[in-house]
Amino acid sequence: MNYTRERLIEVIYKACLSDKLCLNEREAKTLERRINGDTLEAISKELGVQKERTRQIEAKGIRKLCGQIRNWGIK
Repeated sequence: MNYTRERLIEVIYKACLSDKLCLNEREAKTLERRINGDTLEAISKELGVQKERTRQIEAKGIRKLCGQIRNWGIK
């Protein structure tokens, strides 16, 4: 099966959400909203942080997901 990077991140994210293995609540919420198409600005307002901090939370969550992908041996 051939996955795009975004699709892999979405699949692994959903797997992590189901058993809460690798993402904390903020990372999970941020990635879920970004996958659903919300803007950094909208997410920032809800979290009560600046857009840059939201971007950093998103990036950290993606790094964790990519780490899971590597650990599972998916390329």
